[in-house]
Amino acid sequence: MSGFLTKAALFAAALGLCTNTGEPAIAQTFPARPVKLIVAVPAGGVTDAMARIVAHRLAQAWGQTVVVENRSSANYAAGAQAVAASSPDGLTLLVAPDATVTASPHLFSKLPYNPLRSSRRSSCCVASRRCWRSTRRFQCITFRS
Repeated sequence: MSGFLTKAALFAAALGLCTNTGEPAIAQTFPARPVKLIVAVPAGGVTDAMARIVAHRLAQAWGQTVVVENRSSANYAAGAQAVAASSPDGLTLLVAPDATVTASPHLFSKLPYNPLRSSRRSSCCVASRRCWRSTRRFQCITFRS
């Protein structure tokens, strides 16, 4: 008897999947408005160039305008503050070095933003490693020399 019920349940589920109500799904696509990428470093550097490449690719993928806005200051606070003060709709993104949320809270007693409460989500889109390279002619034993 249980085999019959299992087959009947599978048949009902398959029938339900095949049924089309004819009504389109109503869903709002993200993003519905232009997106702003706030870059917390001056224009012309490596981080700015990376942000502009990412903005171009996001605009292509989303079919929506992505604006890059540079807001540079000491310890990257101006960019982080601008994003923290924006509406939490996901349309304002921060591009900044990781020190903005990792080191700055420990180095400065007052910040115009709270890295734990001001940001909703965090993601790393580009990571780089620093590497020192020299030739054999460069007679350096330590970084001090």
